[in-house]
Amino acid sequence: MEYWDVCDARGTRLGYTKRSDEAFRPGEYHVGASVWIVNSGGKLLIQRRAACKRTGADLWSITGGKVRAGESSREACVREVKEELGFALEEQQIRFLYRSTGSDMLFDDYIAVGDFPLEEARLEASEVSEVRWADLDEILALWRNREFMYNNIADLDAVRDYLQRHFSIMHTGA
Repeated sequence: MEYWDVCDARGTRLGYTKRSDEAFRPGEYHVGASVWIVNSGGKLLIQRRAACKRTGADLWSITGGKVRAGESSREACVREVKEELGFALEEQQIRFLYRSTGSDMLFDDYIAVGDFPLEEARLEASEVSEVRWADLDEILALWRNREFMYNNIADLDAVRDYLQRHFSIMHTGA
């Protein structure tokens, strides 16, 4: 059983936790975190969620999960990348992109640069069935075809802006 810190809408911890199976009252939030991993060529690491997943089964996504009690969202990203893909990501590699808000959840999205050789990935079979590098246009095409799990396509603007600033990559799709 996992425990999550309960936060207010600004992400301030309220000093108590809830089990992952407990309901959240209005004004109570827990934090989720995900990380876009970009290689030195500007391609993004995406993963196909396992067919057994309750949410988003068999869809492409990025690495992420719920932030455990006492853990920062950066620490959660490091843990999730290690657990799901077998790659070691350091906290200092991770740059904050944005926070979005759901009904009872705050989502922290990050980006990190890492040239991880896919043949060395150790996929957690209950989480991930496949990984690959993709450019932003490929990800947008997957999203349009309902094959990429992402709630708000407008959030991809931050990823596109990062790639343009740091890799001089121009986004061609709409």
